Amino acid sequence: MEPCASTLPDNDSILDETSLPLGGLGAGNGNYSSGDVYVINKAVPTVTSILRLDPSPTAAGSARFTVTFSESVTGVDAADFALTVSSVSDAGVASVSGSGTTYTVTIFTGNGDGSLRLDLLDNDSILDAGLSPLGGAGLGNANFYNGETYTIDRAAPLIQTMTFYSDGAHDGWILEGKETSNKGGTMNSSAAVLRVGDNAQDNQYRSILHFPTSTLPDNAAITQAILTLQMESVVGANPFKTHRNIWVDIRQGAFGSFGPLQIGALQNSDFQAAALYTAGTILDNAVGGWYWATLDAKALPLINLKGVTQFRLGFLLDDDDDRKDDYISFLSGNYSVTTARPQLTVRYFVP
Repeated sequence: MEPCASTLPDNDSILDETSLPLGGLGAGNGNYSSGDVYVINKAVPTVTSILRLDPSPTAAGSARFTVTFSESVTGVDAADFALTVSSVSDAGVASVSGSGTTYTVTIFTGNGDGSLRLDLLDNDSILDAGLSPLGGAGLGNANFYNGETYTIDRAAPLIQTMTFYSDGAHDGWILEGKETSNKGGTMNSSAAVLRVGDNAQDNQYRSILHFPTSTLPDNAAITQAILTLQMESVVGANPFKTHRNIWVDIRQGAFGSFGPLQIGALQNSDFQAAALYTAGTILDNAVGGWYWATLDAKALPLINLKGVTQFRLGFLLDDDDDRKDDYISFLSGNYSVTTARPQLTVRYFVP
């Protein structure tokens, strides 16, 4: 869009009845440029895409599409959309939300297995800021039939997600007693940070995470699990450069024990207690300060559906023999902001 204004240049050719020129004698002294302005809008809005917002295939009763326009528009409602279906009955548009260039359309997936595509039907009710209708004046000239399709499979498992936060009363860091002992010497379960790396005596730091995973269904089939930690700081050299990557050990239940009994509270012996499996690796590839590890498929059955699941973090190289503090700190389960604490995100379905 661009403004277009009318102006009247004075060249003394406009005279009154006494032959006096506009504005008096002298070109330009009667110029007029304060008239009304027209806005010329030669572009009309169009649909640029209709994309799925949820996973496909799906067995869910509803699904969402994201509809994107070439410019900000108004007047978008359910009457502007229709579904193209195959082998599905009773499906329909449930609601429309959004503003500007982006809208979300929620649909009912109806009954039966098959496919669903959301189409936009241009009835000239969708307008841009200059009141130009979608595709320009004329019904149907901006219809959109090229969106993505949902596959509806009622037999497919419904994937659900549950996120757990590390319990600050039971997580914490443990420092090796001396460089070559491979045994815990001191620990801290109340700090707002975890430590992984080594200290100025080349004693190794390891950390324990404690997740109460018993709220998962007893028959949950876990398809994916991701561990995420928010970095707090690095002391000394970045241990990812000197100590390689962090190994993530898993224990179904607690690392600690007293005789035959498992002890969930942090203990020095958690440093060297046997793990069931090395479940994953944390690399130096943080996103927005968040470090992460996708658990190996063999570790998924070790997530405890009836109790707690613990993880132990330690660098592949225990120390770098430089007699300096070199460790990374992550926010622990004691940190004041819950969403910044260590998280275990589990995707699963119930057979």
